[in-house]
Amino acid sequence: MKYFKQDTIEYIVGRSNLALTIFVPYDCPNHCPFCTSKSEYANTENFNIDKITASLKKVGNLRPITDIVITGGEPFADLTKLQYLLDHCKHYHKNIYINTTLPVRDQKEADDIFNFILRNQRIISGLNISRHMCIKTNLEDDSLIKRIYENTSLPIRINSVLIEVKAEVDRVKQFIHKYQPFVNSINFRGDYTKVKNQDDLRTLNHPLLKVLFDLPELYYLSSGGCLVCNNNDFVLHDTHKNTYVSLHRGYEHSCVKQGRYYILNDIIIKQDGRILCDWDGEELDVDELKHQWR
Repeated sequence: MKYFKQDTIEYIVGRSNLALTIFVPYDCPNHCPFCTSKSEYANTENFNIDKITASLKKVGNLRPITDIVITGGEPFADLTKLQYLLDHCKHYHKNIYINTTLPVRDQKEADDIFNFILRNQRIISGLNISRHMCIKTNLEDDSLIKRIYENTSLPIRINSVLIEVKAEVDRVKQFIHKYQPFVNSINFRGDYTKVKNQDDLRTLNHPLLKVLFDLPELYYLSSGGCLVCNNNDFVLHDTHKNTYVSLHRGYEHSCVKQGRYYILNDIIIKQDGRILCDWDGEELDVDELKHQWR
């Protein structure tokens, strides 16, 4: 970690791949029961794409930031605004990832999203696509994932919430083998709406991790990862490629405050343009941050 000395607040870089996470200012058509953002989108009165890009201008050039993650909401629900946001993000020369459910309701929408990705594949660094074992929506379309995988070189990761703590080995095995042929990695996590603190999260993660260890076709690689993800990583071998499987154990907060020190692992731009030090934490002192990290 790198320390920057100041007489007031001291911001410390908590991980080498410091992420700037941007929440889009429009809602997601899904209603997943485990979503931690849905309640925030109930009132969109103050949401503003121009305020978001103004905040991006304030922090986008900060040297320690390596990744920009566009999330929501659902980024692909409004392709015009997403293009506007991508056009601003690309000037900062960071890795740009999009968290999405790929909201496909008809063939035209599938074609529009595919063509959008095709046009922007030199800007986008990877897609993190939500697919869940225990819940289905009419917006999920795996054929579009296959189409993207076969026609672009974009890395594709499946993000999957395991709602049931007692996840069955056979069901997890079927899920992994379903997506293994046309994705690069699969990332599992528990239902964060069920946890209130780090002890709850540890209790939730234990049976989920046991399921992955009980799959003989998964080879264990390592534990740890960045301070936010705190992953356990596995690999699934076949004759053609490796698919990586992880359990995202997570931490309760991405920002840890110790006295006047703020250890930052994410910088958040909310839908209304506020710049936060955590998912629902305090607003950052951007001038102080820029002074230390220029």
